[in-house]
Amino acid sequence: MALLIKTEELEGLLSPKEIVEAVEEGYRKWAQGEAFNHPRQSIQAGPTRLRIISGAVPYLGAIGLRVHTDYITLKNRMRHSQVVVLYDYEREGLLAIFVGEGYLLHYPPATSAVGAKYLARPDARKLGLFGTGGTAADFVRLFKVVRPLSSVKTYARDKERLTDFCRRLEGEEHIEMIPVSSPKEVVEGVDLIVTATSSDAPVFDGKWLEAGVHISQIVAGNRGEREALGLSAKRKELDTETLRRCDLICTNSKEQILIDDQGTIMDPVREKAIDFDTIVELGDVMMGRKAGRTSDKDITLFYHSGGQGVSDMPIAALLYKKAKEAGLGREI
Repeated sequence: MALLIKTEELEGLLSPKEIVEAVEEGYRKWAQGEAFNHPRQSIQAGPTRLRIISGAVPYLGAIGLRVHTDYITLKNRMRHSQVVVLYDYEREGLLAIFVGEGYLLHYPPATSAVGAKYLARPDARKLGLFGTGGTAADFVRLFKVVRPLSSVKTYARDKERLTDFCRRLEGEEHIEMIPVSSPKEVVEGVDLIVTATSSDAPVFDGKWLEAGVHISQIVAGNRGEREALGLSAKRKELDTETLRRCDLICTNSKEQILIDDQGTIMDPVREKAIDFDTIVELGDVMMGRKAGRTSDKDITLFYHSGGQGVSDMPIAALLYKKAKEAGLGREI
């Protein structure tokens, strides 16, 4: 019998370390040809977007997909319920259906944490963070797995929310949280920079970057909504100067960048500020097929091009196993 599992039942089942390790193994197995991934697919129907992310992780005996919708207008973006369907890889039987709100089984910061593990300086301790949402908090929790963070400087336009965010996370994660009053303050004197916002425009000036810093972002493409809403601008948290100054740009999927025509990367490519062919993929760096950071002075970027099945399905398989052991869910 398959299980129907709701999001609220999954709270606390996985530690940050387990999440990062599961995602890391997914990308490693993909690079080794032992896991399978299909690029994220998007269907835009007016303001409503449907996204499908699928993959197979035979080493965990699972294959499946994640589906979610967004309702997008010129003024706001609302994420609707998500569904994850997990099948047994060998017998093709249904194992579980996960249903819930938000980023169900999808942890964008986990992939970025794996990127930081392989690209950031080993002595990186100070994080500069843009954003105060749930994803921003997850970045702090998951980056702590790969680097022993000592402090986090944080900026957001809503000062009251910024203060509350820093106070709450400092208590939960036992790390110094420092609210700052300008984007430039976030970038100065840090080892890691994370942009975890919903911004449609760059959140800092690439001229401010200091030698040796590692950057992670969250905003990828918006091709469908541009076409549906008649938008000319492409969503991007990073400016062209940031891309130009990077000694190394690494991504989880170059194919996804091309499919979505993601402006953060493709605009600088068309402007000849960067060369697409020099961008490396995370799996190749992990396997030693491509070089990562070569100097403590290198500026590196891990560009998260979107959720992939090889990161979602390991999480789903692990959660299914733990939920079954704990007697969670309802048989269907």
